[in-house]
Amino acid sequence: MKNLLIALCLCVPLPLSLTAQSPAFEVASVKPADMTLHGGGYSHVDAESIDFGRVTLFEFIRRAYAVRPHQLIGPAWINTARYTISARAAGRAPKDKILLMTQTLLAERFGLVIHREARPMLIYALVVTGKGPKLQEATGRGPNNVVSSPDGRETVYEHESMEYLVIRLSLFLDRPVIDETGLKGLYNFRLAAENHSRLAAHGSVSGAADITDTDAPPSVFTDIPARLGLKLQAKKEPIDVLVIDHIEKPSGN
Repeated sequence: MKNLLIALCLCVPLPLSLTAQSPAFEVASVKPADMTLHGGGYSHVDAESIDFGRVTLFEFIRRAYAVRPHQLIGPAWINTARYTISARAAGRAPKDKILLMTQTLLAERFGLVIHREARPMLIYALVVTGKGPKLQEATGRGPNNVVSSPDGRETVYEHESMEYLVIRLSLFLDRPVIDETGLKGLYNFRLAAENHSRLAAHGSVSGAADITDTDAPPSVFTDIPARLGLKLQAKKEPIDVLVIDHIEKPSGN
């Protein structure tokens, strides 16, 4: 999904604390989600407000700190407890400031305390093969787009980055995928339609990939080298993560 944000560059393990000068919303509402209602969750973030409905606390924290699922480590209950959260700023603000306001809300209403650290993790690194990339660089100002081909057998990428490709691959492979191609442009390409029947480490609160299940769709490992001149390389690397030190059920409105 395009609302997935590119991961922060996390450095040394330092406690993340808020000060009196931390930006905050003017008004905010936090309520346990009404699960008797039909339909799934929703989210909306703009220059003045946020509006999340029936969202897990795991997903809300992840969005607030702009990290990928495998980069957030915390207690199991945050991946099941759902809330409806809305807040409005005093005026329009840039997106990074809205995210800081969301972090302040988490500290004030959920008592959130987190720190950053690097943890060894099994991953797939997307790298260029020895023969070099086969990618077609996109031209013009067309929109980013990912759609299925008319026959449903291919996924068509238009004006997409390698950063977005690894995020999408991470959704259905058995471990996180990291971009190590060095390719910074936008590209048009096609791949065989992904098999989304097995979602592995994508939603793991522990942050640890499922390293025993290696039955990943074989087409990905053959299709990417053949079509793109890239390959998925299994390796173990220290990955920067956010670790939750303290969190509690929210205070009332």
